[in-house]
Amino acid sequence: MRREIIELKKQNTVLRTDINYKEQMKRLLNLEIVGLPEDKCENLTNIIIALGNQFGVPLEHNDIIHANRVTPKTKVQGRPRVIVAKLRSR
Repeated sequence: MRREIIELKKQNTVLRTDINYKEQMKRLLNLEIVGLPEDKCENLTNIIIALGNQFGVPLEHNDIIHANRVTPKTKVQGRPRVIVAKLRSR
């Protein structure tokens, strides 16, 4: 019985490590933009494409899977919500 518990703990550790690695790999496709003022009629995809062009990174609509504004864990009064976009590739 004790060996089974030890073996299960080892398997649990391996599985957690694998899950953490996969989560980090998925996050490599995320782009986070902080401090950009919000506008009620904003089109985040167009904003991200325009920013990419400003920095010499040409992007097209199909390069962006989705984009939205999210409230950060620690919200600062008067600071706009963060833009998080998931890109098709790095």
